[in-house]
Amino acid sequence: MQTEPEAKILLVDDHPENLLAMAHLLEQDDVRIITATSGNEALGLLLEHDFALIILDVQMPAMDGFETAALIRSRKQSHDIPIIFVTAINKEQMHVFKGYEAGAVDYLFKPVEPLILKSKVNVFLKLYRQKQTHEINTRYMNKTLAELKRANRQIVQQQKTAIEEERLKVLLEIAGATAHELNQPLMYLMGHLELLEMDKKKPEKLAVHLSRISEAGQRIADIVKKIQSIRYYETRSYLGDSEIIEFDQQLQILAVQPTGDDYEVLRRIISEQKKIKTKWAATAGQAFKMLLKENYSLILLDYQIKGSDALKFIAELKRRQIDVPVIVLLQQDDEMMVSKVLQSGATDYLPKNQIDQISLARVIANAMDKERLKDEIKIAQQRMSELSTQDELTGVYNYRYFFEALEREVSRATRYKNELAVGLVEIDAFNTLNENYGKLAEQHVAIEVARILSDAVRKSDLVARIGDAQFALLLPNMAPENVALTGNRFRKLIVDQKMEMKGVVFSISVSIGISTLGVIGKPATADELIQKADEALFKAVTMGEPKVRLWKKTRI
Repeated sequence: MQTEPEAKILLVDDHPENLLAMAHLLEQDDVRIITATSGNEALGLLLEHDFALIILDVQMPAMDGFETAALIRSRKQSHDIPIIFVTAINKEQMHVFKGYEAGAVDYLFKPVEPLILKSKVNVFLKLYRQKQTHEINTRYMNKTLAELKRANRQIVQQQKTAIEEERLKVLLEIAGATAHELNQPLMYLMGHLELLEMDKKKPEKLAVHLSRISEAGQRIADIVKKIQSIRYYETRSYLGDSEIIEFDQQLQILAVQPTGDDYEVLRRIISEQKKIKTKWAATAGQAFKMLLKENYSLILLDYQIKGSDALKFIAELKRRQIDVPVIVLLQQDDEMMVSKVLQSGATDYLPKNQIDQISLARVIANAMDKERLKDEIKIAQQRMSELSTQDELTGVYNYRYFFEALEREVSRATRYKNELAVGLVEIDAFNTLNENYGKLAEQHVAIEVARILSDAVRKSDLVARIGDAQFALLLPNMAPENVALTGNRFRKLIVDQKMEMKGVVFSISVSIGISTLGVIGKPATADELIQKADEALFKAVTMGEPKVRLWKKTRI
């Protein structure tokens, strides 16, 4: 079985007997205790070792704990090491605040209570090991990602030839079909031209030949229009930077133009594109009513419309949060006007005197490409946001989100004098799962526990995974008499759940520690609630039954 990486703790005290007693209390497997009797000695050791935690006595000769902590914080390599101050002389708030300003994350007052010391140290050791594991996983993932990128580049390179061959095949098929379709009217045309030459002295037959020639010419013109309607330049990305032609694009366009004559000109040009449907709005008000009723792929917007203009129209689109790409039709190609239009949020523009089938098709294609890219960016950003707040394995929230939510709930509960409970759920003997059933068993169990807790909590509650084997619960507005009952209900649901790996059925158990604002009895912080819940969890894990424990004040 893989053991935990060694964690080092630095104890700093000018009394050797204090160092000996504290080292004895903190002795455990995979933990190395290193001691120093002065601030200078401690600073020297920091150059040689990577410490998970520093426990620092405040009262020391030459350089006291505050000065030592300030120097530790000033060094880049030791800036993030958590420091717990130990003091025997002053519990006043100003003294404590001075310690926090110097860089302390916690305080212990002499005589030190062994259980509290172990509990706090275990919290920081757990965080240190999680950080190490995260760094190892990150390095492994970066290496794997680099390998995947190399492999993907090779695959893309291999596929390029196949894609180009497929594209050429499609174009050849189009060319073959076009040639076949053109062949008949061309032969018909050539035949009647010969007959026309033969019968040029027979006026009664000339009209018939000219009519047949006109019919053949019209058929050829129709085929040419079909060819022009295929947008060879509009492509869809495929396998990296390779592309294939996109033939089937259905678009619904809203044309916002002041007169029917303007719209008719535009409609005639667009009507050549069989996959594009258009509708007309003469005013901004009419356009917004239509946008509420139907979904449109694109808006073709005349710069000047009745009672408004393009800049005001786009601003109103933003205010109403209507996300549709806009192409503005300008009277002329004016650089100043183009700049204003694009800065307002228009996707593109087109001068009216340059509108024809090709230019309009191109600007529409470019606008839709930009919109697709914008959608892809939104999806990527949403995924990144989810990853920053969710645990990737289980799908529940992670520690970062949990702590932010906890701070909000503590503030709300304190303001309105509501109840608030925090629970820490730890899977018992989690490390033995790997030994008994394999690595996948740990992941399977974590996923199942997350699912059970998510299904069991109320809508107002929150479940987060804060460690490999530990989950956190945020339980607002829960009556004090229901807290223990709820914890036991959660535990029973997990214990009763049968797990299965590779045909082997097994059960797991959990320990739960809970703290509440009401029991703490003073304006408490999010840190205090977590700390008290962790102390209760420590008792549940180490002291046997009951496996669900509520934090209680100890009598002095």
